[in-house]
Amino acid sequence: MNPEPIIHPGRLKCQFLHFRSPVDKFSYLEFLFRDGTLQPAGPEEELIHAGFALKIDRNLDEVFSVFKRDFDWLKPKFEHRNYDRAADESQRLPGWNFLTFEQQPIDDIEVWIIEYEQRLSLAEEELKERRRRALALCDHPNSARYILGFIWDGRQSKDFDNFAKLSFAKSSNASLRLEGGTSIRIVQEGATERRYFRDKTGTFLAVVIGVESLDSFVREANPDDMVEVFGMKGARIRLGRDSWDIVAVESRSF
Repeated sequence: MNPEPIIHPGRLKCQFLHFRSPVDKFSYLEFLFRDGTLQPAGPEEELIHAGFALKIDRNLDEVFSVFKRDFDWLKPKFEHRNYDRAADESQRLPGWNFLTFEQQPIDDIEVWIIEYEQRLSLAEEELKERRRRALALCDHPNSARYILGFIWDGRQSKDFDNFAKLSFAKSSNASLRLEGGTSIRIVQEGATERRYFRDKTGTFLAVVIGVESLDSFVREANPDDMVEVFGMKGARIRLGRDSWDIVAVESRSF
């Protein structure tokens, strides 16, 4: 995990678990939790839905124009935040660009698209050092290495069609493959996997992690139970009926 949590409005702290993606880029799981020791920052303590952030390598200003034309019913909104958090936000410096949606494509999942702007002021050696530190965060003792994909509940199949269009995903039967290489597998009614997630209240059921050794993961992570998802043996960590679970499989594809 990142050593220092990031503080968000609404008494929220967040920390990240970093992984390499199947195409050898970086991805991460972000965990949000409320901290009662922090001062409340306004009436923001509503239910937090699971979030799904999609990194894009295109110019997000241009993508926003396309979304306003083709996905106006989702009410897209463009936001920019500077990497330098102490800088005046009215002055646009290198930073994050976010495309958010007032009307979400899936009711209980917050979807947004991120562009990480290039830090032109950083020397090549500093960029290499940042990458080295990021890679070090991906080296987990339990042998977890990759976010392979996600398992979603398929009862809102029309919503997945909407998500596939706006995420530039390639869809095939009950699965989606995102541009970054990860997959989303849809659990339909009657599927054998559904028995493991009967108590879930949301659409986002589980994150699937690729591990080098399932035995090492079981020994280090002490999972709650063993499952079988899409023909693969997995070890599961339960995160509660209102959240997604973590399922580890000994594989590099999903």
